Amino acid sequence: MPSATLSIDLDELWAYRRSFGLTEGGSAGHTLLPLALPRFADFMQRHGVRGTAFVVGRDAAAHAPMLRELASVGHELANHSYAHASDIERWPADDQADDLRRAHDAIAAIGGNAPRGFRAPSFRLSASLLGVVQSLGYRYDASSFPSSLGALARHWQARRARGLGTHPQSADDAFGTLRAWWKPLHPYTWALPGGPLVEVPVTTLPGLRLPMHGTYLQHLADHSPAAARAYAAGALALCRHTSTDVHLLLHGTDFVGADDALDGAFLPGMRRPWRAKVALLDAVVERLRAHFEIATMGDYVDHLGADLRSTKVQQ
Repeated sequence: MPSATLSIDLDELWAYRRSFGLTEGGSAGHTLLPLALPRFADFMQRHGVRGTAFVVGRDAAAHAPMLRELASVGHELANHSYAHASDIERWPADDQADDLRRAHDAIAAIGGNAPRGFRAPSFRLSASLLGVVQSLGYRYDASSFPSSLGALARHWQARRARGLGTHPQSADDAFGTLRAWWKPLHPYTWALPGGPLVEVPVTTLPGLRLPMHGTYLQHLADHSPAAARAYAAGALALCRHTSTDVHLLLHGTDFVGADDALDGAFLPGMRRPWRAKVALLDAVVERLRAHFEIATMGDYVDHLGADLRSTKVQQ
């Protein structure tokens, strides 16, 4: 069977609030991972699959018991930066290295095994950031998001922020750019001074480059659950037909809903109860399991062939 990975970005609510120009907050209603992490663990156990959790270093210690449990049953813990800064790719290389190293150490202390991969906040990369990833001895980066809807996502966020009376803090090229649109859909290697580094793109659909990730599906389901399921089924069929491996991205917000005591109504996909949201993911992963072999991202990269296409880093 073709291959697939299932990963989750463990962004806490403070990171979302900051991106919408809100104060980070500190009340019980301003933390989502205590709700999302146990539900994600149960979800993965029910489907009998292992995945990769991209951990924000700043939150690692606060959720150490749950993260340690994930690692103990075979899930991979990977690096999602320490401060989840959406402009980290523009920082001086020394500051980038400090941030990623802090996250690396915090995650390694929890899981027992050092991270082997990285995903940048807001999918934004630079030559210096990739160099830092490589200097940590990582096997892969998973930040490429070759989507055609980046501008639409930024417009949606700006509209929602205006409704909140704020201004979004995300960069003006977050969520995918025209340059990213033309990047490969299949894994490839970055040609770096220190040698090759494998890039595993977040799945977008061949042709139109439409998104295929959990939050996008939940946003569609807020308007029509049937349409969201049909879209997911069609997307997976298209990937099979074109021999495109699937790298399905989830977020903690995909496991919380309108019935939770959470100050997150401003986020996409938050109109339905959490069980309805998980039921949608159940249907997607059941179909994914039927046609794809699911592995952690680290294991997937380990089994890639040596004939990966090489791509020069865009400055």
